Amino acid sequence: MRNTLITGATGHVGRAVLQHLPDSPAIFQAVRAVRTARTGVRQLDFATPGTYHRSLQDMHTVFLMRPPQLSDVPRYFDPFLEAAVAAGVRHIVFLSVQGAEHIRFIPHAKIERSILRSGLPYTFVRPSYFMDNLTTTLLEGIRDNDRIVLPAGKAPFRWTDVADIGAGIARILLDPTPHAGRAYTFTGPDLVAFPEVCTMLSDILGRTIHYSSPGPLHYFMAERTRDGGADLALVKTVLHYLPRWQKAPAYSDDLHTLLGSAASGLHGFMVRNKALWTKGAAD
Repeated sequence: MRNTLITGATGHVGRAVLQHLPDSPAIFQAVRAVRTARTGVRQLDFATPGTYHRSLQDMHTVFLMRPPQLSDVPRYFDPFLEAAVAAGVRHIVFLSVQGAEHIRFIPHAKIERSILRSGLPYTFVRPSYFMDNLTTTLLEGIRDNDRIVLPAGKAPFRWTDVADIGAGIARILLDPTPHAGRAYTFTGPDLVAFPEVCTMLSDILGRTIHYSSPGPLHYFMAERTRDGGADLALVKTVLHYLPRWQKAPAYSDDLHTLLGSAASGLHGFMVRNKALWTKGAAD
C-alpha cells in the first residue's frame, strides 16, 4: 500500500475508515494539533495553510473530509488542493454527500468541482444520511429530552451506517487506481422519515420519542449559537430542509458491489445502540 493520508482521522468517519485499513506504516493520520511527535501522524489544520505542505509530503493518496464548520471553499480547500498537486499527490478520495452533483451551492459540490479543476485523479464517495447522527448530533436530544428537532418535515431520508461507509472507503483506498474518475453513492436499504424514526425509537426504548419540525429560519437561529457557529448551522439547515422539496433519495447498490455484502439496516442499528439513548447514559 502506498502512503495514504487520512484527514478527519479523529472524527466519526475517519475512525471508521481506519478500522478497515491495515496496521501499516503507509497509513498516516492527519490531526489538527500534534502535541508530541508520533509515528504515522501529520499535523493538518485547514485554517493554517502552513501545515498543508508538511502533511502532504510523500503522500500518494489522500482521503479528504470537509471539517463541518468550514464552508469557504476558495479560502480553505482550493489552496489545499494546490498544495496536493505541488506535493505530487496522485489520488484524492473525497467524502461528499448523496446528490451533490445536483445541489451545486452546497460546500461538498463546490469541493467536487475544485477537485475536478485541480486535475488530480479522484474518487467521490457520496453517502446518504448517516444513521450515526442519531448517536452523535441528535443523541442528547433523544436521551435527555425524548425529542428530535429538525426542519425536515416528513421528508424521507435514505439511511446509511458509518461503519459501512468506512469499510467502502477503505476498500477504495487500498487500491485507488481502478476507482479513478468514479463517483459512488453509498446508501443503506431504508427510506424513512423522521416521524417514523421516532416511532421506531419509541418501540425499541419503551418510551415516547417526539419529533418537532421548526421552520428553517427558526432552526438556523437556534443552531447558530451552538458549536460550529453560523456556517455549520447553515449546512445543517439546508441538508435537512431541502429534502422536503426534492424527490426521495434513490437506493444505490454501490456499497454492496464494493463490499460483497448487504448494507446495514436502520432497525438493527437502533437495537445495537439502544444503551446510548438510555436515560442517564454517559456521552
